[in-house]
This record gives sequence, structure tokens and C-alpha cells, in this order.
Amino acid sequence: MTNTANPVSSAPPRSVAEWFMSILDILWVVAVVGGLLAYSYEGVWHTWIKVLLGVGGALFLVFLVTHRSGIGDLLASRSTRYGTNMAIVIAAFLFALIVLNYLGDRHSKRVDMTKEGIYTLSDQTTKVLAQLAKPVQVVAFFQKLDEGGKRQAEDLLQEYKHYAKDFSVEFVDPMVHPERAQQLEVTQLGTIVLSMDGQKQTVTRVEEQELTGALMKLLRPQKQKIYFLTGHGEKDAKGFDQKGLSKIKDALEKENYAVEDLVLARQEAGVPADAAVVVIAGPEKAFFENEVKSLEAYLDGGGRALIMLDPNPFYGMEELLAKWGITVNDDMLIDVSPVGRLVGYGPTVPLVNSYEYHDITKDFRLMTFFPLARSIEKAEKTPAGVTVTTILKTSEQAWAESDRQALAANQAKFDEGADRAGPLGIVTVATKDVGAKTAETKDEAAPGDQPEEAAKKVTRLVVAGDSDFASNVAFDQAGNSDLALNAINWLAGEDALISIRPKEHTDPRVTLTENQIRNIFWLTVILSPLAIVIIGISVWVRRR
Repeated sequence: MTNTANPVSSAPPRSVAEWFMSILDILWVVAVVGGLLAYSYEGVWHTWIKVLLGVGGALFLVFLVTHRSGIGDLLASRSTRYGTNMAIVIAAFLFALIVLNYLGDRHSKRVDMTKEGIYTLSDQTTKVLAQLAKPVQVVAFFQKLDEGGKRQAEDLLQEYKHYAKDFSVEFVDPMVHPERAQQLEVTQLGTIVLSMDGQKQTVTRVEEQELTGALMKLLRPQKQKIYFLTGHGEKDAKGFDQKGLSKIKDALEKENYAVEDLVLARQEAGVPADAAVVVIAGPEKAFFENEVKSLEAYLDGGGRALIMLDPNPFYGMEELLAKWGITVNDDMLIDVSPVGRLVGYGPTVPLVNSYEYHDITKDFRLMTFFPLARSIEKAEKTPAGVTVTTILKTSEQAWAESDRQALAANQAKFDEGADRAGPLGIVTVATKDVGAKTAETKDEAAPGDQPEEAAKKVTRLVVAGDSDFASNVAFDQAGNSDLALNAINWLAGEDALISIRPKEHTDPRVTLTENQIRNIFWLTVILSPLAIVIIGISVWVRRR
């Protein structure tokens, strides 16, 4: 009896032609993927890239012809029907995404998730944009190859368009359209030209501060003059050292003010008639009697002044300020509150983080610091018609130290009965309606007078017990710059400009060497995707 065993089934050996076709199946994928990756890296359609993609396309056609029967069976299979159903579901999902994107574009809600609020415009910018009553045309000049700079400008200008209706933006490549650059007198790449009502301003840096400053100049083409008094050891408006005021000067000029020095002793006619604000920043010597009289006449006539007096001997203006209900005390403020210790300041630097309601400090949410300050407070009795408000006060842990010997020996301590306990005033303001404007005086009013003040002259006075908070050493600290600029804007009658201004953002970019960039590119863009493709094709070939 013969036992016949079941033959063992085995796949027939593959021919050379079949192996060759399998290699071609892999080559067309490698050629197409390699060509696309090469173009993404080079950014230019080199001839060899076109040839590589052409070869890949030809091999793909060969693949379709040689596998037409298998493709037909695949299309008729159950898995294909399932795949078709899945494709319909995916198409419906994509359609829903498109509809949601359309609705989001029409009814957008913007949320800035960055740590420093890089994509959120400042209060000052949104206020300026709200004042735009006429269309603004923006032309940005960027080369096609400068995609990074162009994208940065696009993102920032898009934020401006979000808050302003008539804000048109156009990007021009000066190499393609040199006539446009010549027409607008543009000689530098990355320049942005803003135009409104026949006026134009040019910006060469893609920064919010620069763009908003240009818009301010378009809104207020006439510059108001801010005079800084000199001749008594005051801080220099042009000084670049720590005690200088060059930072506040630059900031005022960006807001379209003209800043000039003033030696009052040389002015026989007193304070110039075109003075919007007079600034006295930390004098070290007493004023002459005729200078005090000039300032008195200026304020009596509706003038505006910012007076910053450091804790030194008196300056001859105490009687003048007393007429406006402001008391200048001979002391130094000592603040031992824990908040100052946390941020690294000593007890001679009072810190303020809460404010009395006033136009200058409205919506103010920043801390301010005053290195070596004296107390400036509202007098017990104020003159008739004068409104006095102490808008900045120390914490309850502060006191006014009057013992100069203890201060010099660094042994200051609170003495009950001798020292005054906090909260104590640091900045005090006074206003007074000094009478109706006559036909002669109406033209002499400050250019920034608000509409409600058009029929009257109002004196505005701000007195601070420290000038260092506005100097270069402390100007950029927390809210110091905003406080100083808000005070001057309020004095000049530019109440609409009182706000929190854009800050400088730190650069979060990581600098890589050329070799590091090349290695990252090959690892993430070439090798990793190519490895995945090769593994996938290998698995597919083995399962056939």
C-alpha cells in the first residue's frame, strides 16, 4: 500500500524580470520624494531636480502599466469599498473644517498665547488706531527672497488691520518694481511707508513702536514743544549717561514732540509762548528770583509744568508750589516693604504698586520705582479754585526720614513722633481754571488743548519727589517710562495718548552654526522621512 504525502506548496522562484520590476517600484518613489525634498531645500528648480522628478514620473507611469491588473482588482475589492467610505468621511471632515475656518475669519477671536504678548498690540497702539478717521495706505518693500522679514511684517501689519477698518497693506518687491521704490523715495530694503491724507512717514524697522510712532506723526503733523530747563544742575535731556534723560527725549520725539533746552535766566520775556510743557528735572542749585517769577507768570497764565525735585536742599520754588496747594517736604522716603526686597531694591528706593484715580494713572497696572525720593503732598489748605490730588503714595511700611546724619551713616530708623509714617505722597498734581480765553489769548493756547478746554485756559502742574525715575538708569524699569510719558502727555493736553506703551521683546531665537543647521536638515528632512519610506516599501514588497 502506497502512502502518498500531500505535496508541500511553495511559491515559484521569482524571475529576473520580476526582481527588476520590484526595484523600479521603489525607484519611482525615491526619485519623486528625493526631487521634492531637494527643491524644498534649494528653493530653486535646478535642472537636475527637474530631471529627477521627470524620471520619477516616468517610472510611475511604468508602474501603472505593469500593475494595471492588480490595480483593477484592488479597485473592485472589499477593502477599496471601505477605503471609499473612509475617503467620504475624510472629505466631510475637511469640508467642516473649511466652513469653521470661514466662520472664524468672519467672526474672529484672537488669543495671544506667547509669554510676552508678542502678538498683542499695546494699549497705546489700539488707542492711536481708534483715532484714525481717514484711510491709511501702507506699502512695505521686501524682496521675494526675504521671506522671514516679510512674514514678520505681515504678521504685525495684520494686527493693525484688525483694529483699523481703513488700513490697506501692499507688499512690493523693489527689484521687480523699482519705480515704486523711486516714487516713494525708498532706498533701503525692509522699509515701510505709511500715507494718510497726502502725508507720509517712513519706517525702516519692523517694530510696533516705530509703526505706532509713524501713525502719531500722521495724526499730529504739528509738533508741540517740550522745554527742559537747564542752568541749575538739572539732568541733561541729551545726556546718555545713567543720570541723563536721552531715553525720555527719544521717546517724546517718537510721539512727535519737539524737545529743546531752555535757559530761563536768558529769557527776558519769560517762558516762550510756544511751550506746551516745561520740565524741571532734578535741579541742584536754587533758582534766581526772576526765574521763579517767570515760572509763576507762566503757570498763572495757563502753563503746564513737570517739576521733579530730589531730596536736596530747597530750590527757591517752595512758595511758588505752595500757591498751588503742593507741599515740598525736607526729608527722604525709606520703604521697608517686602515687595521691594523681592525685586532687589533697597529701602531708599520706594516702590509704588497702587495709584489714586487720575487720567495719568487710569488703568495703570505696573509698579514704579523712585530711587532716593522725598515726599510731595497736598497741602492742608488748598487755594480757592485749585484742585490738588496726590496720585502716587508709598506703602504703609514706608516713612519720611528727616535725620540727615542717620541717613549719611546708613542708620536710618523710624522714630515715633519725629518721623512721619506712610503712606506718603511721591507725586502730586494740581489743576486750575485760570479764566476764559480772550480773542488775543486763544491763539496762544497749547496746541494739544482738548475740545472741552477750547473755551478756557487750564493750568496743569505735576510735582514729583524724585527725578531719577525718569533718568536713563531707571526709565525702562517696570512702569517708570509709562508714568513719565503719561504725565507729559497729560500736561500737553494729549490725553488720548495716555496709555501703556509697547515694550521691547527679548529675542527667543537660538543661534546655530552652519554645521548644526546642515546636520538637523539631513536628519529631520532627508534621512528620517526616507528611512520611513524605504521601510514601508520593503514591507509592502515582502507581503506581495
